[in-house]
Amino acid sequence: AMHPDGEIVATGQAGRDPSICVWSSTTCELLAELKGFHRRGVVSLSFDGTGRFLSSVGLDDDHSVAVYDWQSKRMLANSKGDANRIFNVEYNPHDGRIVTGGVKHVKFWVMEGGYLVGRRGVYGRVGGAATVLSIAFHPDGSTLTGTQSGAIYQWAFGGEQCLQKYESLHQGPLHDMFVNEEYIVTGGKDGKVHFHTQYFERAFTVDMSKVVETIT
Repeated sequence: AMHPDGEIVATGQAGRDPSICVWSSTTCELLAELKGFHRRGVVSLSFDGTGRFLSSVGLDDDHSVAVYDWQSKRMLANSKGDANRIFNVEYNPHDGRIVTGGVKHVKFWVMEGGYLVGRRGVYGRVGGAATVLSIAFHPDGSTLTGTQSGAIYQWAFGGEQCLQKYESLHQGPLHDMFVNEEYIVTGGKDGKVHFHTQYFERAFTVDMSKVVETIT
């Protein structure tokens, strides 16, 4: 995970008693080591918008979620995540909530009275439970989840309601997303990198197989 300052990074270990390490990327100095909670491995990490808080997901049977004040090396809260595998945890920079995604799993988390409270995403009539491989945030504050089928679901700002499904953006799993003021960029197993407008109109595509052919 990258800190908002662009210089500090956090990494998670695999193993029986894994550590979370926070580093300076320029000096390689270890700034903090957080351990004692997760088991088997740390799957994903995310700093909040202020850079003070760090959220994590583990590989234990409950795929537990934790929040740390990493500078003071204190765990502030934790909770069971899901019996299903969780792949990603991301802080929403717009509303400060934590979002987790995984096998037929999407949850929105907030700190309430010292407890970490998670609420499942409500698909309603938009679609059924999907396996989430990537998470990003629209400029309007809504949450975007990329799925194994290649579709993206859009979730309400500050809520758990699914607003819309954008189907067949990729042929197969949608592994990564990046959002800036101009584009929503998606990358899939199909080898395509698509650049979309904020309304998911296709602007242009980079075919990575052709890029490799050009390089070689």
